[in-house]
Amino acid sequence: MRQSAIAVVALLALTFAAQAEDADQLGGVDLTLRAEVGGKDRLVGVWTCVKTDAENPPPVGAKIKFEFTRDGKLNLLFSIMDTELKISGAYEVAGDKLSMTLKVPGGRAEQKETVTIKELTSRKLVLVIKKAGKTETTEFEK
Repeated sequence: MRQSAIAVVALLALTFAAQAEDADQLGGVDLTLRAEVGGKDRLVGVWTCVKTDAENPPPVGAKIKFEFTRDGKLNLLFSIMDTELKISGAYEVAGDKLSMTLKVPGGRAEQKETVTIKELTSRKLVLVIKKAGKTETTEFEK
């Protein structure tokens, strides 16, 4: 009886693991499993902005990168021509929500932003934000 119970638990664990791998290969992650699949772990690394439909996109030639660390720290790197700006902060993931707190240059104020993670794979991150009744989507690659 005990061996049967262990076998059932092992089978369920393998089933969830296989579903998570399939979802990643298909280009998406089931949001209901994000915490179990390791959404925060998948976010760790440097992500480069590749496209956005924002009303005010970055200037031509600008590069935007987000660096997420395992300990919940965040670095926003913005560069254009020979100028580079680094803004530090922190982040948290809860379900499909990514909350970020960035320290405004000069260190006296903070900017908080919560966005929706539309897609998160090992190589692609798609974030959605609603501003003034409009939805903006931004895509990043590792």
